[in-house]
Amino acid sequence: SRNGDRKSPEMLRSSCPPQQKSNKSPNRTEISDPQLFGEYYGYTVLAAHQELEKNYADLFTVAASAPMAGPYDLDGTILQLMLLEHPYPQPYFLPYMLLSYNDVYDLYTEPSDFLAPPYDTTLPPLFDGMHSGKEINDAMPKIPIHILRHDLRQEIAQDPNHPLVQRLQENDVTNWIPKSPVHLYHCAADELVPLANSQIAASMFGKTATLVDPSPHSGHVECASFAIAHSRAWFNSMATAKK
Repeated sequence: SRNGDRKSPEMLRSSCPPQQKSNKSPNRTEISDPQLFGEYYGYTVLAAHQELEKNYADLFTVAASAPMAGPYDLDGTILQLMLLEHPYPQPYFLPYMLLSYNDVYDLYTEPSDFLAPPYDTTLPPLFDGMHSGKEINDAMPKIPIHILRHDLRQEIAQDPNHPLVQRLQENDVTNWIPKSPVHLYHCAADELVPLANSQIAASMFGKTATLVDPSPHSGHVECASFAIAHSRAWFNSMATAKK
């Protein structure tokens, strides 16, 4: 959720060395190194960028960001993916998201309020930080959405005002326009996070955004090394241009 990303400004403020304090204003910190935002975790990078520009512009200047293959379009692309009636390569993603949202927003009182048996009792204990994604995958059905109660699946699919759908909308990071440049890195062959997330974000962001596919035939994990190399080259070019 976005709650974690709201901590980013305080973390940045505490980590800024003295020479980065602005001469123009003692309360303003100018961040000239865009790599603070650039590497790998797409959703967190973009959410932090939005939070900084929206609520901390008097303290920080975002030079640029390079989010990579994140689930940005939560109430659209990701919701549709969640509800699909077919297998998914990493099924543990779904209970991870559902249980996390429930922890933050108290959507349900008990796991049985939203998880179907036997998953209401078998899945929650696996999210204790001691079990791997593979172990959770082994406890999942082939079709991830089948862990949800059938009545809840219908409600989520049909009711745009359902509490979970509303929270997904609140955490969507495609409905704003960045002031500083954004390179959205996403490989077309990504089998885990649909390319549509970055396509929609790029369309919404307009001229400030560029959709970059650093390796069209690479999957989600394989794409990371290409995206990191491209983003660092971009950051370095900007740093060189400022000298």
